[in-house]
Amino acid sequence: QDPDARGVALYLDGADAPDRAVDGSDLLDDDFLLLVNAWWEPLRFVVPATRTGQVWVAEIDTFDPGAAVSAEKLIAAETVLVGPVPCWFSTVP
Repeated sequence: QDPDARGVALYLDGADAPDRAVDGSDLLDDDFLLLVNAWWEPLRFVVPATRTGQVWVAEIDTFDPGAAVSAEKLIAAETVLVGPVPCWFSTVP
């Protein structure tokens, strides 16, 4: 709702409205959290509360694609610094 906002977080729920397999079982996917920083400086995001006990780990950091992605695990209400390009997170299996 903020016209001056320079970042957005998008949560993709892998269990929401699942497709069905041939045997009738649910086809579930991983959950993903996409953090997009459209500002020219790094921004701090607060990890949203999704599922109880949900733990997140960085998968892709497009700010520095050649750098190793941190194995730091994040939970709801923790903060993460995101460079000025998208960064993908997924849940820890």
